[in-house]
Amino acid sequence: MPTLSYGLTYVKLLLLAFLVGFAIATGVSLFIFPTTSRSMIFHQLRGYPSAVKSLLDEQVTYIKSTESGGPWKITRMATVVRRATSSFSGPRPNDEKVSKEAPNTFESPGLRTAIGKLSAIHSQVNAEMRYAKQEIVWGTLTPEDLEKLISLLRSLFLSLSGIAMLPRVFKRLTKAVQPQRAGMDATNAEVTRQDTFSPIVEDSPYETQEGTQEHFVQPLCDRLEAAKALVNSGLQHTFTTLQLSKSKDFSTVIRGRRFSFVSRDEEEGVETGPGQKGFTANFERKLYHFYSQRKNLPQHWANLNAFSPASHDEHNRSPEFREIRKEFFVILFIGHLQDILLQSIFDLVKFADSKVADGTMRHKRVIFPKSEYLKQWLLGGWPEEDDTATKIPVVGEQTDYEPSIHGKDPLKTRFADPEHLPPANRWQRFGNWLRRLSHLLSSKESAFGLRVAVAAFCVAILAYLKQTQHFFYSNRINWAVVVIVIGMSPVSGKSLFGLIGRIVATILSTGLAFAVWYIVAGNTAGILVFLYIANCLQYYFYVKFPRFIPACIIASITFNLVIAYELQVRKLGVAVSASTGLNVFPIYLFGPYRLVAVMAGCAISFIWVIFPSPTTAGSQVRKTLGRGLFVLATFYNCMHTSIEVWINQEQGDLDDPQSPARLLENARNKLFFEELTLLAEIRNHIEFTKYEPPIGGRFPKEIYERISLEIQTILSSMALMAHVTRNLERMVPEELPFRESISTRRRWSASTWSDSGRNEEKWIEHLARAASSQDFHSQVITSVLYHLSAAVSNGLSLPPYLAPPHAFPLARNLRKMNENLLDIRNIEDPSFSAFVSVEVLSSVVNSNLKTLVSDVKLLVGELNFDIYVHRHRHRMRERHDERQQRQGEDDQRSKEG
Repeated sequence: MPTLSYGLTYVKLLLLAFLVGFAIATGVSLFIFPTTSRSMIFHQLRGYPSAVKSLLDEQVTYIKSTESGGPWKITRMATVVRRATSSFSGPRPNDEKVSKEAPNTFESPGLRTAIGKLSAIHSQVNAEMRYAKQEIVWGTLTPEDLEKLISLLRSLFLSLSGIAMLPRVFKRLTKAVQPQRAGMDATNAEVTRQDTFSPIVEDSPYETQEGTQEHFVQPLCDRLEAAKALVNSGLQHTFTTLQLSKSKDFSTVIRGRRFSFVSRDEEEGVETGPGQKGFTANFERKLYHFYSQRKNLPQHWANLNAFSPASHDEHNRSPEFREIRKEFFVILFIGHLQDILLQSIFDLVKFADSKVADGTMRHKRVIFPKSEYLKQWLLGGWPEEDDTATKIPVVGEQTDYEPSIHGKDPLKTRFADPEHLPPANRWQRFGNWLRRLSHLLSSKESAFGLRVAVAAFCVAILAYLKQTQHFFYSNRINWAVVVIVIGMSPVSGKSLFGLIGRIVATILSTGLAFAVWYIVAGNTAGILVFLYIANCLQYYFYVKFPRFIPACIIASITFNLVIAYELQVRKLGVAVSASTGLNVFPIYLFGPYRLVAVMAGCAISFIWVIFPSPTTAGSQVRKTLGRGLFVLATFYNCMHTSIEVWINQEQGDLDDPQSPARLLENARNKLFFEELTLLAEIRNHIEFTKYEPPIGGRFPKEIYERISLEIQTILSSMALMAHVTRNLERMVPEELPFRESISTRRRWSASTWSDSGRNEEKWIEHLARAASSQDFHSQVITSVLYHLSAAVSNGLSLPPYLAPPHAFPLARNLRKMNENLLDIRNIEDPSFSAFVSVEVLSSVVNSNLKTLVSDVKLLVGELNFDIYVHRHRHRMRERHDERQQRQGEDDQRSKEG
């Protein structure tokens, strides 16, 4: 009869078996074809320069394809045809033409494919970076160097993502910008209605001739080509200097001829080519020459204005009626993207040179991880994995968050507990600790743990009953208990997907075991050979399809267990194998027996997933979306503050970690990655909704997918809005005397230019005055996003007439102050280009936010009591029409009489 000592001996043997297995796995990974996380990162990064080159090539191709009948023309047509959309809502033939042209014009599969490759590289690098910091390796770059390199590449990727957004920017900006018409009378409205149907004549101020249009695009393409050459050479220098790639990796063989990755003039320079000592100085000279060429752009784009000129019949209208010339903003936006892209490349070049200067790249050495990384590895924690900040309390849930206190970090105090004030003494602080313990026991994780325990005990109870103890042990019923413990998931859709995958994997592995055993007629040597081949086959799916890892693990366990057990019985004999009390089965019964145990465990698991109440994937999508909208609103709040700090020139010293700019940047990065994590979780839950049996109405999967895409676009646009305002002072050539601010040499008058004097004023100071309006500081977008988050999280209807603000708000304020502030001649000032980029991205955010509000309304509805008076208004309108008709008939009869 088993005793305590027998049980302890069994536990000791079991632990020893696990440790032996871990030791064998560790030894194989270290000494047989060792692969480090660092080598995986370097392998992924080797494809980075070619992906960037492909993206920039596609950018030039896309812009050139728009010279005739492209986005520029559609933008102007949309502006003309739809400028009176608020005063007339009838059908417009030109609108139909625009809508038909737009889908074909704005698509760019090349840009989408290229940015997809870069995004995949960053995802894989970020996944490996955690483990690369904890490795003991033989190399040159330290974990801190790797982290700095990935940070610089991430900044580069953000600029490239702005380039990949060009089709969406064109598509969004072709939608009419609503003009401000507060003072527009009925006569002007009637004139506008008539103008809506008038054709676009050649001398229309809203239409641009084809020659002028090409005059806009060709100089832009020339600058794109120049920027592309600099980017390619900078990346080649960085990767060759850091020994991530070799020079031969940057050449392309076409029809038997080898072409260089960079331009011919870079090839000719021996001391100034990529990877050489004199490259950085030469690159910096070319970079500032590129920036200095901005002074020539006003000559090429002299006819490019921010607002359409007033026509001969608009002299009596409000100046607010004049429409936005979106070509002006888009061209400057594309140009500024190249400027910040080159700054990111220059940062990479300087980082590579700094590693050579400090001796890092001189020789390889053993690199040990820092003690903090080892501590994190031992404790199993990681700073980025703390997701408590992304948990948003909903109605009916208890919270242990402390109330927000003025002056504390907003990231730590953005969630509050409205039921408790901050603790004032030791007893209240001790009470907070007790509340945390209570919330831990009442959390969803604890409830799921209870479900798993009850489900496992439904089978394990057989081991505690005297009548069934022998049956439980001898027939290996503990297999079903193990399947229950490792197979349950808190979400019903994911759980059902995993359980079905485990059953299918067990069936396939059982058939594979039969094939391995019988294909060699039970010969031991042949079995071992095919055992190795079959394991290689199974682990191919383990590596290739990560989503099927749990099923692959069950399949591998079943396959090896069946083969190993039969080989053990053959070696020891039936009598010795049965002496332990376990029943001995032949392989054709042992395999199906294992399959039945797995199926029984999966069935019991699913029962306790849906009983007493299921946690569906659809509900997780809704709750995660609510959290995502909340984090997005917080991110916009932080980004808006960053823009205000830039406008008011309050960034402080960028080298100081406590400066406003650095603090805001750290907060933005944290919120950005939180939002990316939530978006990935939303898409993951959406994928599992199709495995849930439909009960009640159909889950609106398409709406949630559209919402996730809109959030992704809004998030990228917001991140770019802050990114385009960084390091603008570095975009002015050093040799110019006005490097501090190129606009300091000018002083504005009402409508003319004049030389600088004592009262000279920077261009950005005018922008600061324009941004001092209440509309800019109101943060309407933040309020709208908070409304959407609360509505989705708690299932509440939206308030009526919820809408984002108008597009191009600062541009309109600047035009009120002085129209010359938006002249193309200001392009020499990087602040002007950054402002234009912010306006374009803000308009993209507004457009996507409008669509987002509409989609959320489809989910939660709108609380509007106008429905009570709709019928009355309809009757009154019918009566009014009848009176008008009778009056017209009476007037007609009176005229005839």
